[in-house]
Amino acid sequence: MKLKLYLPLFTCYLPLVLLLSLSCLSSCGHYFYAPSENGLLNIQEGGDLKIGGSISGGSQEEEGRRRSLSGQLAYSPIKGIGIQAGATLWRDQGAFVEDNFWAGATDSDFGDIALGNYWLLNKNHPTAENGLKFIWDNYVGFGSGNIQHRQEPDAGYELDLHKYFFQTHISVSMNDRISFGIFFRPTWINYRQASVYGSLSSNIVDDIEYLKTIPFPLFMETGFNIQGGWERVQFSFSSRIQTNQANSGQMNNNFRQIPVVPLTANLGIVLDVDDFFTKKKDKKPKY
Repeated sequence: MKLKLYLPLFTCYLPLVLLLSLSCLSSCGHYFYAPSENGLLNIQEGGDLKIGGSISGGSQEEEGRRRSLSGQLAYSPIKGIGIQAGATLWRDQGAFVEDNFWAGATDSDFGDIALGNYWLLNKNHPTAENGLKFIWDNYVGFGSGNIQHRQEPDAGYELDLHKYFFQTHISVSMNDRISFGIFFRPTWINYRQASVYGSLSSNIVDDIEYLKTIPFPLFMETGFNIQGGWERVQFSFSSRIQTNQANSGQMNNNFRQIPVVPLTANLGIVLDVDDFFTKKKDKKPKY
């Protein structure tokens, strides 16, 4: 199959995208929630199978460096039904603050799976025949994760969690070569276990004690994703903002919020691999 280059807009902004992906990340420090990249691979017909990988990173001179690596998979067993799964690893080298004090580093591992459906909103409109598609997908999912924070000397905490989420995503695709989408994902967290060792700073201990008073805290993720390239190989960029909405609480007459990784930006690659596993005599029209 001959690959057709269709990237005039995407390649113009690729340097900016790369710059953002390497710099638009939160400063280091402890957190109780970080996002995963699952759920953003566009599938459009039964039998679609896509895999993707992405990285993010950021550094500031006095606040250390944090990196993440994500892998995603999306599959449509039948028309209109999608399954998405993914895993994300966060690694943090730590941060030095006042008086050369090491503020600690936080590492985390997350994995989740989601089931949902997708629709072509302009299926019967002439624009779809001309290659312009408006796609709406919705997923419900479950995931688990582990967060480890370490400080010197020999102090830290570990959190084990389950998460439950719903994601809605609307995207515009042009000739299956470039697409832009926006998404919204509310996520509820069940902190199954919290263990503390050593002598932690008082603000972290207070955060953990506050965490125990909030059953299933709600986190909101809002962002956008861009994808463009060839028919089977495309580049991707996504960015999202995380907040813990409706979790502001009062403890010891002080209002607190659960610390999160507030901003992420990811650069990645997406492969459409269903043709490698299935032989089709004639390519079926999407939808």
